[in-house]
Amino acid sequence: MITYSLIKTPIPKCPVCGSDNVLPVIFGLPDDEMSELYLSGKIWLGGCVFDINSSTHWCLVCQTDFIDPDAIIERTKLLLTTLKLDDKRDKEFIKQMEQIVAEYKPRRADK
Repeated sequence: MITYSLIKTPIPKCPVCGSDNVLPVIFGLPDDEMSELYLSGKIWLGGCVFDINSSTHWCLVCQTDFIDPDAIIERTKLLLTTLKLDDKRDKEFIKQMEQIVAEYKPRRADK
């Protein structure tokens, strides 16, 4: 599970409204650390399962979830360290992730 303490990227501004009132989205079955961080307003819980299209951040102002390229690449690198893939496959996987991020459009919660 990727925990909040392992994500080392700065929190971006919302690409829709420009607010800096944004939380990182953390996935996985909440443990004590995640529950405490959620209840203190430091993270947004994204659910137990995530995939490559899962959001990295949640804007509290306009209720938009979005992917921050730096965060998704860091998440990918973290996953790769646990998968122990060979170098060629690693590079291909990161390239696919970068393409998905480039094509991603922020979506509002009410749509």
